[in-house]
Amino acid sequence: MFESDLKTEIVTSNSMERIVQQSVLQFNKMWYQSSVKAPQIGITYSILGKLKRERQVKRFFKLLEKEIKKNSNNEIDLLNKSALNPAIKKLLSTTFDFEDEQVGLLFKNNFLEVTRQFIKTAKSFDHSISTKDIFQACRNVWTMNCLQLMLGLRVELTPSIFAYSMLYPYTDNYIDDPDITRENKIYFNQRLSNRLAGEALDPIDFHEQKIYELIGMIEIQYDRYLYPNVYDSLISIHKAQMKSLALLDSDTHLSEDELLNISIEKGGTSVLADGYLVAGTLNDAQRLFMFGYGAFLQLVDDLQDVKQDLECGLKTIFTRAAKKNPLDVYANQTYNFGDEIISYCDSIIPKHLNTIKGLMNKSDQILMTETIGLSFIYYSKNYFKQIETYSPFRFSFLKNEQDKYPYYQKLFTQLSEKCL
Repeated sequence: MFESDLKTEIVTSNSMERIVQQSVLQFNKMWYQSSVKAPQIGITYSILGKLKRERQVKRFFKLLEKEIKKNSNNEIDLLNKSALNPAIKKLLSTTFDFEDEQVGLLFKNNFLEVTRQFIKTAKSFDHSISTKDIFQACRNVWTMNCLQLMLGLRVELTPSIFAYSMLYPYTDNYIDDPDITRENKIYFNQRLSNRLAGEALDPIDFHEQKIYELIGMIEIQYDRYLYPNVYDSLISIHKAQMKSLALLDSDTHLSEDELLNISIEKGGTSVLADGYLVAGTLNDAQRLFMFGYGAFLQLVDDLQDVKQDLECGLKTIFTRAAKKNPLDVYANQTYNFGDEIISYCDSIIPKHLNTIKGLMNKSDQILMTETIGLSFIYYSKNYFKQIETYSPFRFSFLKNEQDKYPYYQKLFTQLSEKCL
């Protein structure tokens, strides 16, 4: 499907817009053609196997608490030099069943060091930033680090990776906030659009000031004249976010096809921008894979947020379906859609890094089982039990751990402070 001569080209803003629209149509078609049959989501686990892994998780968090107390004098960088390093490796391999090569790929390529640097830089950039926002931004840092690996680049925290990841808490959350009026969002979006296009603007408040500073970091790394695609991709994701405002408008009646396209475009342009900010330029195959993978991640995100979206009136294909029927078929379709997209990454991953494909598959398997496990009310009992067999934990355990999330956030904050 991803036919390409693999040439890298500079595309104009008009052709970038055309690429986005063609990609939306292509992945819309792929979505509807994806199988609705229940997939095999990795290996299955016995009850005894689940209980064993649950004990391992509890032991890990006890160790985390112990290390934080033990190193209260800030003498040790907990992410790099303490007992946590081998503990994290063990957790990934024996609890989540990542292969040794996959775990080695993460540790040999500086992922923890980049995470440490990001936390430190984020807290320095904005002392008021919340742990929740750092978590959210970290997810995008890790995605961009994976793209660096896939493209044969050194895994590091560049100014653009930091800036784009930090833009999420400042822009995406603002747009999704139901307490902010639609008029204010439109005004904010218009000013942001002008700034992304290169217009010099004076920020009107602290929030806008931070956003403009982040855009400035990207401009330092990528000259607008030499790397126009970087900025066209940023404008594309911004346009997609503006379109997503229609999902909150109760007076707007959208078909399932239109709802799907909005999610595909928002997710696809997001990871497409990740790619351009990582590499500066991309070839056809790279662009198409990144767009597709972003679309998949957005659909998974929509599945995760069904309850929250229903409560605040945000429309997605899943909230509409959930009002009438269980989401069994939609979850199957989402997983099979992503599985097909990942199968096409062979053309862009260096042969010596083929392990990363397995790493992506394993991560997506865990992501999907947890997504379903934490939203059991939207699935049939038989389907829920069937998917639970693929989870390394009982779904009741996941639910209990979710209730402890504020506590784990507190641990993460303490860990962050030690790293600083």
